[in-house]
Amino acid sequence: RFPVTIEDSMLGLILSDWHIGKVIESSEVMGLNQFNFAIATRRVERLLKAVVNITKIHQHGTNIEGIYLFCIGDIIQGYLRPVDLINCEFAPPRQVTRATELLISFIDELVDRLDLPVNVVVQAGNHGRMSNMVKVPVSNRVELCYETSIGDNLKLTYRNRKDVNIVVPEGYHHITNIYGLNILSSHGDNVQVSNSSLSRGAAGVAPLMIKHYEDLKRIFPSDCAVLGHFHNYSNYSNRILVNGSLCGSD
Repeated sequence: RFPVTIEDSMLGLILSDWHIGKVIESSEVMGLNQFNFAIATRRVERLLKAVVNITKIHQHGTNIEGIYLFCIGDIIQGYLRPVDLINCEFAPPRQVTRATELLISFIDELVDRLDLPVNVVVQAGNHGRMSNMVKVPVSNRVELCYETSIGDNLKLTYRNRKDVNIVVPEGYHHITNIYGLNILSSHGDNVQVSNSSLSRGAAGVAPLMIKHYEDLKRIFPSDCAVLGHFHNYSNYSNRILVNGSLCGSD
């Protein structure tokens, strides 16, 4: 929640790493997880209920004026790796369709149940890229990403609605100003984190995250940042918030 006074505030929610189209078989992860589109739909429904309940609790102490959804990449699985051609539940074009339908349902239910305006920022991840290049230049990331189509589809869907605003940034990074607080959002796959750093957990990753953010602040002046990509919820110095994932461990 982004408070200004006791009376007024906005609710912020990160939506990233849904990986629609991805399949995780229970037998492949020792029964610890399972994932497909049907399971993704149920998990989104549970997320919706949790957001509604949390919002109603906060509404007893503050006037929540609206909701910001940071939809920051890897909403679809895509064909990032050759094995995805075999393992995905359906191909990227249909992944886009299914993900768009799921997002529309989520947004509509939020508006209906909470009677609040919803602002949605839709950004590119790395799994949705169309190019077979190992690394797509950041300057071309948006144009070469299926998730840009998801954002454009949402803009068309809500073009005549005053209670839903869709933003599809032209760049990989985006600044959203909420009550004077500048929030930097991006998928996060350009953060340089080695496997050895990841193996050390927060102690290994935190210095790299903070350095990455401080470097970005020189280009994009901001007060905090929201990222996805790492599939593990983390909060670094109350300045960098990293989202978890819908698909879970694989």
